[in-house]
Amino acid sequence: MLVKDLKNRYLRYSLLLFVISILSRCRAFMSLKLQQRFSAMSGTKMVQPGKVGAHSERDDKAFWPPVVCDVKSSEDDCEDDLGNALDSILKIHCTHSEPDFHIPWQRHHQTTSTSSGFVIEIVTEGGEKKRRVMTNAHSVDYGSIIQVQRRGQSEKYQAKIEAQANECDLALLEVEDESFWEGLEPLEFGDLPLLQEEVEVLGYPTGGDSLSVTSGVVSRIEIQEYTQASSYLLAMQIDAAINSGNSGGPVVNEDKKVVGV
Repeated sequence: MLVKDLKNRYLRYSLLLFVISILSRCRAFMSLKLQQRFSAMSGTKMVQPGKVGAHSERDDKAFWPPVVCDVKSSEDDCEDDLGNALDSILKIHCTHSEPDFHIPWQRHHQTTSTSSGFVIEIVTEGGEKKRRVMTNAHSVDYGSIIQVQRRGQSEKYQAKIEAQANECDLALLEVEDESFWEGLEPLEFGDLPLLQEEVEVLGYPTGGDSLSVTSGVVSRIEIQEYTQASSYLLAMQIDAAINSGNSGGPVVNEDKKVVGV
């Protein structure tokens, strides 16, 4: 009887390993097919992540061109598109008040966090264009107090969540104070980048108050699981340095267009 029981357990364990192996191979096959499809659409060959020379013809100009000003002109007069793009990157302060699902009439102790966001433009049902702040959903999850801070300023503006999509881990914030939007230009969305294409990560990681800019290349594009809601969506892997606080900040291409969050 004991031998028969052990034999059944062994067969079940072997069958489980076989199913896991098949699922892993299917996922790897789908990932490969997806990368081949993107490569075919873009007209480039697939390369291994981290391999140099994916694009032989590349503009060698600096990613963020330096501001060239006349000696007689003031600092305000020499502000260019670069400054406008960086000003659209915001720091978000959030106080989280998460409910206690075991004791519904109480909440956990409040926690605070800082993250990043950027200005975008949306079109309402009536055709009116409005500016909003886009960030990650987990950055403002269960947020009781949300404040937005502009680059180079100490004042914080009250914000509220207008839309939150946990499936794609994105959220839109609305700031009612009109003075907050003065001089802020919305960032545009770009096309899906190619493998080994250079990108920049903008945000406010913890450890400092100034804007951080890190660079890297796209090493992988595939369907991955989003931890916020365990949904499977298209994701991009880059080798740029990303730290706590970068959440919600944009990933931009050399045209300063958003290609990821």
